[in-house]
Parts: sequence; structure tokens; C-alpha cells
Amino acid sequence: MSFASKTLTRFCPLIAVLLAISSSVAQLPLARLSTVFPPGGKAGTTFEVTVTGSDLEEVQLHFPHANIISKPKLNDKTGEPEPNKFLVTVGADVPPGSYEARVFSRFGVSNPRAFLVGVLPEITSPATNHTVDSATGVPLGTVVNGRADANAVDHFRFTAKKGQRVLIECLARDIDSRMDDTLVLYDSGGRELARQRRGGLLDFIAPAEGQFILAASDFTYRGGEEYF
Repeated sequence: MSFASKTLTRFCPLIAVLLAISSSVAQLPLARLSTVFPPGGKAGTTFEVTVTGSDLEEVQLHFPHANIISKPKLNDKTGEPEPNKFLVTVGADVPPGSYEARVFSRFGVSNPRAFLVGVLPEITSPATNHTVDSATGVPLGTVVNGRADANAVDHFRFTAKKGQRVLIECLARDIDSRMDDTLVLYDSGGRELARQRRGGLLDFIAPAEGQFILAASDFTYRGGEEYF
């Protein structure tokens, strides 16, 4: 028997054991975190956060900063925790920036998702602003958290003074979103003033005082939980 044959004979049982272990591990559930929404919040505030994913059982939402604290959201009637919903408190001393959110569950620790902490007021976009007439009013200097619906465009309305510079940016790429964003800016008469495709900053100077409409959507009009 050659040396190669002896080596194979000695290690065949070990290979069989490793294959058996790998096969059993592959069949075990593994917590996967798909979305955290809203994907961030203002320092010094408390707000509701919902997580989605797979194999999320008995989960706890965890952040690396000691002053970003989450606790289960309790149902008002039963007092029991609502599945995958949390109340998150971001301490006033938490520096602005991106933090990794994970869930701890009975199936282990999940993958991370980006969670942004800022200093500006934040609102959540309703699901009813798909026309110009139903555009959501947004004060300048505000963060809007929203999701794209398939085959739909979200509309937002803001007021600016003549010569005022307005910067608008969609941070989809920075927050692990699948959205490939498109932003289009119109005046109150429906004339297009500026357009930004697939990320980047929309830098706009108001030509006159008045109201303006921002239309936001996925580039190919996709939508769903992971398009935020």
C-alpha cells in the first residue's frame, strides 16, 4: 500500500465525521435580519422600531452603543410583547453616525443592519402620498423615513424662499436598502426643476418663493419592506 493510500485510509473516518457535522449545521435555523425600520432616529428621542427577517424568535434588538437602548413594545390591551417591535431610546449624548443593529434570538446572533443617529427632527412617510394632491408636507431640515411601494411614487411638499439653497439626499445606499432611488423636483405648476438618479445629492436653489414638490421612487419602480 502506498503512502497516499495509507493517508486516505487514516483520514476517511475524519472526513466522514466532518461531512456529517456540516450537513447537520446546514439544517439548523439561523437568525437573519432583513430590515430595521425606521433605520435610525434623532439623538435624545424614543420611538418605535420594527424588525423583519427570518427565524426571528424570542428576539432582542441590540446596538453597540451603551446609550442606544431597546426594550420590547408591549401591547396596550394584553401587556404582552408585540412580535418584532421595540421601543428604542437614543441618548442625547450619542454622537451622530452609523451604528450596527443586530438581533439576539434563540437561533443566535443575526447579521448587522445600519442604524443612523442624527440631530434633525424625523418623520415617517405615510403610505397615502402617491399623488401630488396627497403630498406630505415636510419642513426644511427634516429627515423623512419611508418605504417605496411597487409601481408608485411618493410625493413631498415643502416651501422655500427665493434664492434659498435646499439640499436633498436619499441615503438608501448607506442604510442597507435595496432601493435604487430617483428624486425629481417640480415647482407648484408641475415644471421639472431638477432630477437626481441612483443616489447622490440634489442641490437646488429656489428660483422664486413658493411651494415645491419632490417625487421619490425606486429607479425601476420596485418596492416592499426592503426598499426604504
